[in-house]
Amino acid sequence: SKDNNNKNYVAGKFIELFNQSDDSIDVSGLYLGIVESESTPAYTQENLKTAYNDSVVLLKQIYRIPVNANKKVAPGGTILIVNSAIDHTTNNSMDHNLLDADFEVKDVQGKYQNNPETPAMEVIYNIYTGTSIMNMLQNGLGSYIIFRTDEDPTSWPKTYKYGKTSGNEWIVAPTRYILDGVESMRNSTKGFDLTTKRLWDYIDAGYTYIQSTTGYSGEIIYRKTSKTLNGHKILVDTNNSSNDFQVSKTIGTRNYDE
Repeated sequence: SKDNNNKNYVAGKFIELFNQSDDSIDVSGLYLGIVESESTPAYTQENLKTAYNDSVVLLKQIYRIPVNANKKVAPGGTILIVNSAIDHTTNNSMDHNLLDADFEVKDVQGKYQNNPETPAMEVIYNIYTGTSIMNMLQNGLGSYIIFRTDEDPTSWPKTYKYGKTSGNEWIVAPTRYILDGVESMRNSTKGFDLTTKRLWDYIDAGYTYIQSTTGYSGEIIYRKTSKTLNGHKILVDTNNSSNDFQVSKTIGTRNYDE
């Protein structure tokens, strides 16, 4: 979004996870994967299918909630993962107060203000040498997965861009460990280029997107509410983000109704 001086402001990005079940869930050891998001895909789905069938996705970053976090999420509860756990409303009226974040990705480069009171996410893999924060693009392009595994993700194969033998290396992550995934595509005046879709239909049969074609608009993508059951909200989850999500400039964190 834009700060109070109308300059681009990117520090207030976050990801929120919601417990849809009727049981408390211990999220300790849960992995968050951020999928490859080059403007020209490193692999098209056709390339991936040829090389790996439809059994993998390519990850540029992997984070983990510490295995000793002992963090339980009640039914209808949320986990807020941020790049900077501060009150961003002092810099930008369109942003959010993230002081109550559950976990923070610590910026070892010191470009972002971190909160020493907020527990750190573990950085398991990062394709970038110049940043440790979650690389969430301004234009809304990005796919995200959560997964669990007893394997070491850094031991999984890595690959260069299709047909290349040097450059960035993405983790080749088996889809069998994925618990959920969301695909967000870049909005364009020319429409959506479905050849740039990253997640297989059995993970996300559709996609969501922000309305802006350039970003910096303060838009948040969030799940629709289906109903209330057993005292907590049930969010829409059809494994099709075209149906499941909507966009807002005003909704707050840990809220699903405006």
